[in-house]
Amino acid sequence: PDGSSRIAAIWDQTERSGTPPEGFLYGSEYRKEVIDDALVSQRPERIVPSKDTNGHGTFIASVAAGNEMPQMDFSGAAPYAQIAMVKLKEAKENLREFYFVPEDATVYQENDIMTGIQYLVELAERLKLPLVLCLALGSNQGDHMGYTPLDLTLQRLDTVPGIVCVTAAGNEAGKAHHYLGDVTGYTQPASVEILV
Repeated sequence: PDGSSRIAAIWDQTERSGTPPEGFLYGSEYRKEVIDDALVSQRPERIVPSKDTNGHGTFIASVAAGNEMPQMDFSGAAPYAQIAMVKLKEAKENLREFYFVPEDATVYQENDIMTGIQYLVELAERLKLPLVLCLALGSNQGDHMGYTPLDLTLQRLDTVPGIVCVTAAGNEAGKAHHYLGDVTGYTQPASVEILV
């Protein structure tokens, strides 16, 4: 209501014009004071050049913490929460080629995701606030058994008081990456088709 932002901080891993967060080696961090200065500026992009280029992060932030808008019958899940975000840099080209990632797909590296998580955990500790970590992205990599480095990181965080991890599920809709059907009995083999 006073024109200031509820964004406590942004770490844009893609932006190189600013200063990385303390203890991190890349990207640019923008804290609330700087974001508030940008909001009253005639050219806010000169102060905080970070931008959501595909709209997914903005959409997720509105669902999680959007302002109450009674006239539109809308409210985010936590409309008074402070927001912190990490804009991930896209995966390196050699990894995209190695994993046969289509050119039009948006894909990130697991180490950058885990580094972003570490940043948010440290920020929450510094601000002395609880953290709901929302990861609105998914993967077909790994065994889906909870043993990838990212899986293990999230499992460890789920044991830390004041931190809750929320991850996306079902974003792939009808892409048929997985098997749907019944495999019955334990003695007869069954053939299933999995599109990869």
